Amino acid sequence: MTSPLLKHREGIRKLAKSLRKTDIYHWLVEFGYFPENYVLPPCFRVARRPTKPKLLFVVTKNGKFSPDRTQCVNVHFPKTALTDRTFGVIHPKIHNDIAYHLSTNWSTVVRAMFPSDSQVCSYGFPIPIDAKSPARIGYLRSGWMIYEYVGQMEGDVTAA
Repeated sequence: MTSPLLKHREGIRKLAKSLRKTDIYHWLVEFGYFPENYVLPPCFRVARRPTKPKLLFVVTKNGKFSPDRTQCVNVHFPKTALTDRTFGVIHPKIHNDIAYHLSTNWSTVVRAMFPSDSQVCSYGFPIPIDAKSPARIGYLRSGWMIYEYVGQMEGDVTAA
């Protein structure tokens, strides 16, 4: 009998494999750039992005990658009356290329996240997926997805 945790892991793997590369790219560029609203106040959003997946900095055949040199922008928000929370925001062109490479190599990424010889299972996932809508990006960001799985996890642990 397969454990509920391993069934869940396999379900997440199948959902991850079913996502389209262009959907992954667009989600990462538009919604994956800034932290989630519960982490950073929702005062930032991506206003423009490429309409098609597009590489902005070329990686040469010998693996050299030469993006423009830019400074990381630090954004400070008050955490308490005496402390700040500091976020570093990389240049959007560099983030775009990271999203491009993750999406074009998605099969390799999924294999690395779900190695066949591992029994490790996570109830969170970096890209929102929804079992009710396979092959489509979900609406809940990863942090919120964890709350969705708490009830399921309790049931899985109890059944295991």
